[in-house]
Amino acid sequence: MSLQEIVAMFLYTLAHHKKNRSIGQYFFRSGETVSRQFHLCLRALLKLHEVLLYNPTPILDDCEDERWKIFKNCLGALDGTYINVNVPSQERPKYRTRKGTIAMNVLGVCAPNLQFIYVLPGWEGSAHDMRVLRNALSRTNGFRVPRGNYYLVDAGYTNCEGFLAPYRGQRYHLKEWMDRQPESAEEFYNMKHARARNVIERCFGLLKGRWSILRSPSFFPIRTHGRIVMACCLLHNLIRKFMPTDDINEDELNESDDDSESDSDDEREFITSVATSDHWTNFRNKLAQDMFNDWRARAIATLNLPFVLFISNLPSVISNLPYVISNLFRMEASNRGRGKNKRYWTYEEDAVLIRYLHELSCDPKWKCENGFKNGYMNKLEEMINGVLPNCGLRAVPHIESRIKHWSGKYSAFAEMLSTSGFGWDAEKKLLQVDKVVYNEWVKTHKKAKGLFGVPFIHYETLAEIYAKDKATGDASESFVDAIEEMGQEIDKQPFNVESDEEDDVNSTHSDTYSSTSQSGKRPMKIEDYHITPSKMAKVKASTIHSSASDSTTQSEKPSIKAKETKVKGKNKVNLKSLCRNDDDDLVASLHDCSNNFGKIFENINVNLGTMASAWSKAEEREQRMDEKVNKVLDEVMKLDGISPSEALEVATILMVEEHKLRIFYQAPFNMKKQYAIDLLKKK
Repeated sequence: MSLQEIVAMFLYTLAHHKKNRSIGQYFFRSGETVSRQFHLCLRALLKLHEVLLYNPTPILDDCEDERWKIFKNCLGALDGTYINVNVPSQERPKYRTRKGTIAMNVLGVCAPNLQFIYVLPGWEGSAHDMRVLRNALSRTNGFRVPRGNYYLVDAGYTNCEGFLAPYRGQRYHLKEWMDRQPESAEEFYNMKHARARNVIERCFGLLKGRWSILRSPSFFPIRTHGRIVMACCLLHNLIRKFMPTDDINEDELNESDDDSESDSDDEREFITSVATSDHWTNFRNKLAQDMFNDWRARAIATLNLPFVLFISNLPSVISNLPYVISNLFRMEASNRGRGKNKRYWTYEEDAVLIRYLHELSCDPKWKCENGFKNGYMNKLEEMINGVLPNCGLRAVPHIESRIKHWSGKYSAFAEMLSTSGFGWDAEKKLLQVDKVVYNEWVKTHKKAKGLFGVPFIHYETLAEIYAKDKATGDASESFVDAIEEMGQEIDKQPFNVESDEEDDVNSTHSDTYSSTSQSGKRPMKIEDYHITPSKMAKVKASTIHSSASDSTTQSEKPSIKAKETKVKGKNKVNLKSLCRNDDDDLVASLHDCSNNFGKIFENINVNLGTMASAWSKAEEREQRMDEKVNKVLDEVMKLDGISPSEALEVATILMVEEHKLRIFYQAPFNMKKQYAIDLLKKK
């Protein structure tokens, strides 16, 4: 099988979201061959991530792009997107998004030129974007942000070092600025921020628009689907590099090719955690004020004085609004807020609440894959008051607040226990972790504060209630992790080919059948394994040598392993090492293709043109056949005394036997009825 055919099958699967059976029909290959070559090509493409992922460069002072020149030292933008997936029914609660769809959460980071810098797929759709970002920063081969640089993020992320977020409570989205002008420094900053950060939204739009497999749930397992997302991002970068479709200069596209002036990774310090700081807040405030002052100065230069004076007075008015509002509602807020009218729960009340909550979680009347149904808190209130009649607990706010407390505490414990370095003492109901490790964890996970050395006796019960609903990120993996995992999967696959000891070594050009040919599929040929005759000769020689050594060492009774290797006088030869070498050859070939992308497209266009002509001819044949069938049915239905079922039988006979159909057409109309009756009698 040629490299062009493998790449064509791979690209056609991604672009049109076809099953292996359909691809096998198009390319005249078995479904097993299509699946094997798809995964080998997928792994080979992922190995090129160091070449295809864009190396970010910060925005410099001489930047001429109006959207980015105000964000000095910015590297790009990041955000999360949902990719619809198919998962087992018991896994759906984890993957259900806030919009109700079943999807995975994919973290994407891109540069201003719409090329991806980093991608992390596989997280469940219920996971928050900030949690996915923390996981990406904590990975060994994860996302790295050099200190002094930053990325633009939306309001769903924390404004902290390395990640510049917009102001909350202010207008932000671009559609909100269609007919209005910013009235404060915060609003002007949000407008500029939205116009620059929109690059990641455009990047996701181009990605899903080009690859159909990302627009609908895939037939592949969740891990494979995540790897497909990474492969699509790499192909997106490759296409953007050679065929940019937006107004991006060639100089900007070639900036990442020259790394001579960039510092090495060993000399740069990277951000490894997400935590707020006054320094970063002041940096954003200063940036917003400088941007707003510059905008007002340019407005004054254009002599738009009334508007500028009006805008200049607005910040002082707006800054006094919080004080006015706080004075108006001071009396009302004196009895509200954190710590006001607090209800202290006893141990018995907590135990009863969790016991009944566990009972409702096991009852399908009260809990489904979307979570607890409406009214379950009222049911809990009724059940608790039946046991503790004088407790005075109400569904809102007591039970609601307490469930949030236990759910958040369980999430904090579960996230720690899913990380290396943390353990669980089942007897003492305590975390097993060093104090130093715990202190480092608390710096970036505020919910875990105060949990060290504190028993959590309800953890197992809460795990039975919430475990299947909480995102864990087990299916998420980086490029390096995916490559290693796929290598282990390939090693476990029984890629065997049979060789005949009596055949000549030079006969390796003949078809060699695999053990799967008995299932009715097309027998696989040697070229499906990329085995050259020289490789096959070495395999046969080693097989003959091993069989001879077995016969000399075991004189009486052959071993079980020897019996397994003997099948009707033929030996099965394990090809894992050959497949591994072939995989490396495929990586090298794809690497050469990435450097000569134009030639590849010429070859693919020729092959695709041939296939397109073949498909069009097949469609024409089917269309002619349909027209022929319709014509026969119309002629038979015109005959009097012929029932619809008899007409179908006659039409079937005529379509099968061409000479009888010709006789039927040539016969006079008054003889056609008798001819049809004779055909039915003969059948």
